[in-house]
Amino acid sequence: MALDEYFGIHENTDVSLHKLFNLNENGLTSRIDDFLILFYAIIGLFFLRTFKNEFQKFTKFNAVYRWFFTGFSMCFLTILLDMLSHKRQLLHLMVEDYEKLKIMDTWFKSIEEIPKIFAEGAFIIAFYYCLIIAKKLLWERQKERENKKISYFK
Repeated sequence: MALDEYFGIHENTDVSLHKLFNLNENGLTSRIDDFLILFYAIIGLFFLRTFKNEFQKFTKFNAVYRWFFTGFSMCFLTILLDMLSHKRQLLHLMVEDYEKLKIMDTWFKSIEEIPKIFAEGAFIIAFYYCLIIAKKLLWERQKERENKKISYFK
């Protein structure tokens, strides 16, 4: 998600696909970029599910789980806000004055970025927490091996 944000992949996907396949823009094809972010989230959930046993080996998995849950919750909120604010369609139903519509659109797009930033932060914290736990487990295993070696020589 962070790499996508940095390179702007999902922002230009729908435009590129329209040009590549000579598609006319409609409500569905212009939201391809929103579905791409949803696809990222589904892949992330798939990997968490696939490697669930690995994550459960961590003694403090509940803390890691909470950070992943927060990240995915914020990710899905971002997707929802992005879909709602697409091309000002929803805002246009609420506001008819063009100047007010532009201001609200700017605010809505800014507000949409907030859960995205929180999601990326939560994922970073979750993975960092996993790294700390994995290093601790590795250190404990090395200590056990050293203790076994010492007991052999006694």
